[in-house]
Amino acid sequence: MKRKVAIFLAALISASSLSTTVSYGASDGALEVFLDQLSKVSEDKRETGASVLKVYLEDSDSGIRDLKRDLDSFLNENHIKTIHQKGYSLDDVKAELDRLNGWSMDERMLLIDHLSNGDSNGIRDLVSSAGKGTNPAPEGTGSSGGSTSGGSAITTDPKQGNIKENPKKEELIEVNFKDINEHKNKDSIIYLAQRGIIEGKTKDTFDPNGDLTRAEFMTLICRVLGIKSANNEPLAFKDIKVNGWYYEYIKAAFDNKIIEGTSPTTFSPNNKVTREQMVVIIMRILNDKKITFTLDPINKDVLMYKDADKISSWAATDMFYGVKYGIIEGRTETALNPKDFATRGEAAEIIKKLYDLMKNKGK
Repeated sequence: MKRKVAIFLAALISASSLSTTVSYGASDGALEVFLDQLSKVSEDKRETGASVLKVYLEDSDSGIRDLKRDLDSFLNENHIKTIHQKGYSLDDVKAELDRLNGWSMDERMLLIDHLSNGDSNGIRDLVSSAGKGTNPAPEGTGSSGGSTSGGSAITTDPKQGNIKENPKKEELIEVNFKDINEHKNKDSIIYLAQRGIIEGKTKDTFDPNGDLTRAEFMTLICRVLGIKSANNEPLAFKDIKVNGWYYEYIKAAFDNKIIEGTSPTTFSPNNKVTREQMVVIIMRILNDKKITFTLDPINKDVLMYKDADKISSWAATDMFYGVKYGIIEGRTETALNPKDFATRGEAAEIIKKLYDLMKNKGK
């Protein structure tokens, strides 16, 4: 899988034009030149690339070995030309990558931060000191995944029926939805409905292929998490009325930093939620609760889908990890449909996964 990750990163890097007339110090080694070149791509591609590279560095057992194996996939012609101009070959870079085996995990994550920020000086200082116990990572360094401002938050109108107030209630409820028998999300819908977490639009119908709004999905999220508003400060969103049925849910999600508005003064509660927006919200929660990197990866990645290049830049990192850890799957074997509106059935599927993870991790 990491080989495909390397190709994904290569696609990001090769889309940027790198200058081959860069200045390096006389003592710069092959590793410094290689890392400096990775830090030269455009900001959005650099941040996504750093997150993908993190997949290798967080694997303390075989990550560096796999990185060396896949190195050629990371580099475009400008990279290679610059490395050669400095007097090094790709074999030199691969040999120096072994130095990373002696780095602590904090030092590896600090490198990811420097790459994400395009901090060439920070990279050089780190390379010269890492592995010697002289460069403790500053507070706040580490994982950069899960932060996006592309907006997303969704919930379920209690009038339409989506969820009960007590997600931990295990007394099973009889479910009689007649429109889910052949639906792919049937099991998740029934599981949540039996536990009073979601409800149908009527006693007999769930409408699994219907769309849902940002307000609807966020209500569902808040009830599963059991979160409340943190203060009495009014929301700045002019399109969220205090007497609206979803006000308390949106405020709770905003106060707990789960969602952002579509602008400083709007939330767009009635906008339909896309599949990538849904994943961003779930991954933000899992990242905040430090669950993401405790999960076991599955044998899938975004490059298995022909429309992976359609993922929005602000959602790329979360979609990458969402696929890696089985939080989201394609609508078909070959298509993710990231910008398509999420359905009620798909929301039930991803909420079931969140519910199970929160329960299993004791959150």
